[in-house]
Amino acid sequence: MIVDSIHPILGFELNNSNSQELDLSEGKLKDLGIDSGDNDQLSDYIFNGKVRYGGYGEQRDIYKRGSQFEESANRREIHLGLDIWSPKGTALFCPWNGIVRSCHNNDRFADYGPTLIIEHNFDELKIYMLLGHLGEECLTRWKTGQSIEAGDRIASIGSEDENGGWPPHVHIQLIRDLEGCFNDYPGVCTKAEWPRMRKNCPDPSSYFVPSN
Repeated sequence: MIVDSIHPILGFELNNSNSQELDLSEGKLKDLGIDSGDNDQLSDYIFNGKVRYGGYGEQRDIYKRGSQFEESANRREIHLGLDIWSPKGTALFCPWNGIVRSCHNNDRFADYGPTLIIEHNFDELKIYMLLGHLGEECLTRWKTGQSIEAGDRIASIGSEDENGGWPPHVHIQLIRDLEGCFNDYPGVCTKAEWPRMRKNCPDPSSYFVPSN
């Protein structure tokens, strides 16, 4: 996907001074002795005064907390989006002009919580951006079909009480085809699904975080 410009999603450019990549893989957390189901332990590891980011294609066991990630014998554990970790209430801005396709509260435990899906069109290319784990104020602010301009404040990062029960962050996922989904789209897949899903959900990292 080629775009001419992008508005920073946090309102300012992330760089190697104000942000740092984060490894939440199953192996890393085990090496550090962190219980992936304990938000206090996760938060102590994640939040260090800088914006933390990462996670695309990462194999994680933090999803064991949610029964919705079980599919027969296969666990959904490969992350399909980019996570940006910042305190609750952090403002989020639209990176490109777009149209709201849905704004919905996926309020099961360990789900997305408040979720916004925006359609973006670049010449002949259409891509959807899903933002999850938002603050609840976005639910009354946006309606399907509303236009959004790049730089508009669209939401904030939600608290654990409203974002599905996670340490505060925003899940950013680019999706080529919603495949009939409306209010959400899988943000995690099985290992068997990964080759197909990575094509439908390209890595957002180059648009939002520093290249390392």
